[in-house]
Amino acid sequence: MCDPKKRKAIELHAEDHTVAHYEKAGWTVEKLDKPYDLRCTRGTEEHHVEVKGATGAATSVELTINEVLHARDQGRAGPCGPGR
Repeated sequence: MCDPKKRKAIELHAEDHTVAHYEKAGWTVEKLDKPYDLRCTRGTEEHHVEVKGATGAATSVELTINEVLHARDQGRAGPCGPGR
């Protein structure tokens, strides 16, 4: 998608959806942006969440090298989104 305004709107919608998902499950959510979008905590658990938005069926997701390295450093990574 080339239109930066549309891309940003899609990302914000996906972030709002993800925040609502975690908060409904009893997590406290902090918006960060870097090095990942959300820090979600519940008791002693902590998830670092990188949100990706898409229109239609997302058959692939692009990650930056920093997003990949952070996920590797944390020792876990996985999809989160509608239907997951």
